[in-house]
Amino acid sequence: MMVPSDRSSCCHFAAASAIIILLGTAYYWLARPPGSAAFLALMPAPPRMLDPVFFSRWLGWLPTFLHVLSFSLLTSLVLGRRHHLFACLIWGGINAGFELGQALPPAFLSFLPDSLNLHDYFSHGVFDPLDLAACAIGAWGSWALIGDQRLTEAESKPQPAVRTQNQRMKSWTEGIRHEPKKIPPRRDFR
Repeated sequence: MMVPSDRSSCCHFAAASAIIILLGTAYYWLARPPGSAAFLALMPAPPRMLDPVFFSRWLGWLPTFLHVLSFSLLTSLVLGRRHHLFACLIWGGINAGFELGQALPPAFLSFLPDSLNLHDYFSHGVFDPLDLAACAIGAWGSWALIGDQRLTEAESKPQPAVRTQNQRMKSWTEGIRHEPKKIPPRRDFR
């Protein structure tokens, strides 16, 4: 079951998610060093006419926002309408957890299990409160997009007429006859 009721809305949300992911990929390609993400090794070298410091200083929160927004939309399309809030909360929470993990002191990182391979990510990452805000705004943005879609769908459906108390009473009593009861004439047997 997909979130919107018609197929075209599902396609629109899937296309929007793909475009958002491509924007995030373009940001990484332009602003991050080639070894910072595994998929960057597969891409050609970016043009160096743009200053990566500008991107990281002013738009460093953008990948977090785009990640939460797109993955919440995609997860909602897969799981269905009932799980949309869950999808927003889980992706916002995952990103917030990874951001908070970057603020951990180095002594605490030694307690993390090696199987998770989080040491490098947490020790080389830089905590930024704007990334936490981007998590929340991305989750809210996804929720608002699907919520707006629900309102649009609800407004397009014909609404049943609201009946007044008198109309309800009238329909309830329609089958009941209200003729006076005929009393047989009295017979006098004296």
